[in-house]
Amino acid sequence: MHDEQLKVPKQTTPTWEMELLISGATVFALMQLPGWLNQAFLRLQIWNHDQYLNTLLFLVFIYVKVAVVSLAVTFIVHLCMRAYWVGLIGLDSVFPGGTKLDHMKNGPYYQRHLNQYMADNPDTLIERADNRATMIFGFGVGLALAMIIPTLLAGIALSIALLVSPFVGSKMALWTALGIFIVPIMLLTSVPTLLDKSYGARIATESLSGKAITGSYRLMNRIHMDGTGNVLILYMYSQAKSFGKAAFLFAIGGMLIGALSMVDAPRLMSVRAQSSVVNDMEPADYVSERADNKEYAMRASIPAPRVTGGWLDVTVPIPAKQPENDISGCQDDHLKVVTACMKQYTRIQLNNQPVKIIWQCQRSSDGNPPALRTMIDVRELPRGAHTLIIDYLPNRKKPVDAWQERILFWN
Repeated sequence: MHDEQLKVPKQTTPTWEMELLISGATVFALMQLPGWLNQAFLRLQIWNHDQYLNTLLFLVFIYVKVAVVSLAVTFIVHLCMRAYWVGLIGLDSVFPGGTKLDHMKNGPYYQRHLNQYMADNPDTLIERADNRATMIFGFGVGLALAMIIPTLLAGIALSIALLVSPFVGSKMALWTALGIFIVPIMLLTSVPTLLDKSYGARIATESLSGKAITGSYRLMNRIHMDGTGNVLILYMYSQAKSFGKAAFLFAIGGMLIGALSMVDAPRLMSVRAQSSVVNDMEPADYVSERADNKEYAMRASIPAPRVTGGWLDVTVPIPAKQPENDISGCQDDHLKVVTACMKQYTRIQLNNQPVKIIWQCQRSSDGNPPALRTMIDVRELPRGAHTLIIDYLPNRKKPVDAWQERILFWN
């Protein structure tokens, strides 16, 4: 081994120790967060119980998820890059002087190729590896920080929609939040920038247009949307040799992170129409098979595939929107209207024979939506397999679009 004590090269980035500390300390916690976020998002969707307001809730979720995934991926890649850097330093201490290409028995063309692309000395290679690791760290943290403002904006829009929805309805509340908050913010940040870039050289500073653009930038600065609030991204953009290339790389990186965030994005399973109903067993049909998976929360269920005690416990969650139907009084998506229509028109069949039932309303609880519930006497059913058919609201004009559930059970 080389006699000299192993030392970190002089040109090493001074933040390398803090980078390793932050990456190593948080990467494992961050890898657990996406799963927790998925379950929290499903619970919030169930609690919110509104298809329009859940649109804004999804925006909040995806921005937070992108930030978490950005940090997790960044720290993992950064640790790998730092490991590569440490490996170069260690090998240079054991085998000083760099690679010995003349010791390798290669063909003349490959030898010339290696001499051309491996001509750098070890210190240069180590410094490049060090710089790459630091840039990856800065890029990932900057991308995660870039999600803070969109998350706050989507959260404020959701709050506005929640406040006004009792008065104007959730659909109008969604458009109200977009119209009075999101759209003005987007115009504030995009229009002045486009005017400045296209015509800024021809607009006098003291003119009305010039003062308006300047004032817009000041307002953007106050709400941290002028780029100065995220110096990491601004720094890397400004140091790039080509702005277009930098923008392209950032866009590609953002899309990859976004795709990773969307891969396991949770969704509440919806009831199928008669044309696509499943006749086989599904985990969603039985509480015992769900394993507390909230993706099944909006599907009808019975306790288990095998019925004991002679009574069949049936739970039908109230959907966030009206089931497909052609009933004139059942076109409103308000929870009270949907519940009343479901209670009046939802029918049950056992083995294709109608069953007389009395529905009871069950309030929502943590992670469970409001539902209709009933008990069916199955003591007289013969032993063996049976089929429970739940018909939601009728749709006589298009029967194949009417919602239906089929649940197999054994008595």
